[in-house]
Amino acid sequence: MPEMTPSTSSEATLGSNDAFITPRADVLGRIPIKRVRPQLSCTPCRQGKLKCNREHPICDQCSRRARHDACHYVPPPARNKQAQNMRGRLKNLESLVVNLINQKSQELEPTTMNETVFATSQQAQVVPAQTFGQLRISHAGTETKTNYVGAGHWSSLLKEIEEVKDSLEDDDDDGEEDPQEEQWDDYEARSTVTFGMPKPITKAQLIQEMPPKEEVDRLMPLWFNSADPLLYIIHAPTFQEEYRQFWKDPNSVSVMWIALLYSAMALAIILGPRNPDLIAYAGAHTNSNDRIDYPSASVNRYQQLASSALVLADIAKCQPNTVEALMIYGECEFLRRDDHHSKIWLMHGVVLRVAMRMGYHRDPNAFSSMPPFVGEMRRRVWHVLNMMDVLISFAIGLPSLVRRVESDVRAPRNLYDSDISPKMTKLPQARPLTEVTPGMYTIAKSRICVIFAEAAEHSQKVTPPKHSVIMELDKRLENAQTLIPDGMKVRPMEDCITEAPTLIMARFNIVLLYLKTRVVLHRNYLTAGQTNPMFSESRDICVKSALKILEYQKIIFHACEPGGQLHKVWWYMSSLQTYDYLLAAMVLCLELNHLRAINDTTSKAQKLLEVIETTHDIWSNYPNRFRETC
Repeated sequence: MPEMTPSTSSEATLGSNDAFITPRADVLGRIPIKRVRPQLSCTPCRQGKLKCNREHPICDQCSRRARHDACHYVPPPARNKQAQNMRGRLKNLESLVVNLINQKSQELEPTTMNETVFATSQQAQVVPAQTFGQLRISHAGTETKTNYVGAGHWSSLLKEIEEVKDSLEDDDDDGEEDPQEEQWDDYEARSTVTFGMPKPITKAQLIQEMPPKEEVDRLMPLWFNSADPLLYIIHAPTFQEEYRQFWKDPNSVSVMWIALLYSAMALAIILGPRNPDLIAYAGAHTNSNDRIDYPSASVNRYQQLASSALVLADIAKCQPNTVEALMIYGECEFLRRDDHHSKIWLMHGVVLRVAMRMGYHRDPNAFSSMPPFVGEMRRRVWHVLNMMDVLISFAIGLPSLVRRVESDVRAPRNLYDSDISPKMTKLPQARPLTEVTPGMYTIAKSRICVIFAEAAEHSQKVTPPKHSVIMELDKRLENAQTLIPDGMKVRPMEDCITEAPTLIMARFNIVLLYLKTRVVLHRNYLTAGQTNPMFSESRDICVKSALKILEYQKIIFHACEPGGQLHKVWWYMSSLQTYDYLLAAMVLCLELNHLRAINDTTSKAQKLLEVIETTHDIWSNYPNRFRETC
């Protein structure tokens, strides 16, 4: 025990009768900083600790107590914001990419042997390490946020776009009142990392809270008749039998299966209004701007019950239906939270670790005791999990988790749900790839996604890969593309008038992933190829792939308009594909600025400008878009 000096001893004696002793500033090391918050209530109510309705010129409390003269409000504290010239900010944004290219051009000029970035030798076929990644530290009040994205992320190509948007918002807010004091918001407070805000509950209460069977019967077809990719991890005949057994004897099913059912009910309400051919859940509709609207109270209720069931069943016990229930719950959050993909990424990490603990990352053939039906369904789950991890991770500019996992899981077979059953003793032969089954989309897309995962990993590395490695990976990508069945390849829209919109959109998703993979592979050699002929092929591939992505965006956009062939699946325009379009647009901006810098007068610059302007018009006129595109 440390000795007490005379001064500290006397202070302790003097304060021994006090309830609290304020610590000295030199003991704390620094004086605590008190957050300055605007006083919104009037002074008499604040002093009397009364609930003030904050009406001007006299609040209800002061009016009731006849103290009209005493009721006054303290003016808000002066803002400590540095004035910024918006015209200068926009001009800085306009020249940002040009400055970046000029900077890279200077780096390419060899001044000494140690400063040579590109050389003709095989060992020097890399780009500077500082081109990889972007770390942004922002301050909001007393909070400091640190956000990192990799170099392949579209936002790292144009770092100041968010700051310009914030400045515009600041200008718009100058004439408005300061926001009121913080209020608890159940929706925002719901933790996506821990799967909701669970409340203590029992299995009997979970069953008691279940809506009538007639109501659930109307909900479930909204999900099973949708184009949701997660339907691939659910064996419809088995679910139907379990569903029938639940209503016959609710206590016979596990709590985890009840969690899956509640999650599916919430997802059905979300997905129902997205399909015009389905009778949407009561109260669900689309408003005049075609934005999705659904009864949030019902979704909140079902998600909270699902969350409570997940906690009650304990996801760490690794029971059947655990991974499926977590994935469906996570998709509800993904579809509802719009731009909160970083939280979904964290939640998805939990799901992946639960799956790995249950051995999903190992092929079922390694376990002789595993029934063939269970093994095939596990393959489906793992491949969908793998793709979700890669695509969501890249969307927010962070490394994926599965790429670091030693996995030997084979691809699922091309089969209908009716081809397999829990009672079978061995898997049937896969149907030919020319036959488009509901699982063909996942099987075909996973071939490309494997290469995309490697490309994304290379873009995240601190030490960039050699150019020869990139070209070798590009050859593998081309081979994977040739293996895509003809039934899953994009065709002209006029040749698809008799085909389902979901199939058409699935084809677009696969080709867009292929093109995005080429952009990510060659993105780091785009600026280098503008000055070094050694990398000109990468530059051409990157620009042409970006152009093709935005051409497909234009086709999809017009087909999703009312009366179009893809209007039934218009909500794909507000999915993760948004980031593909943004990445392609940023690549074309880089190329266009380079052409302008060298005074290129060919038609190429004009074409790039037209494509970018068309893309801008699409984002300006389409109501369902992410805030980053505004």
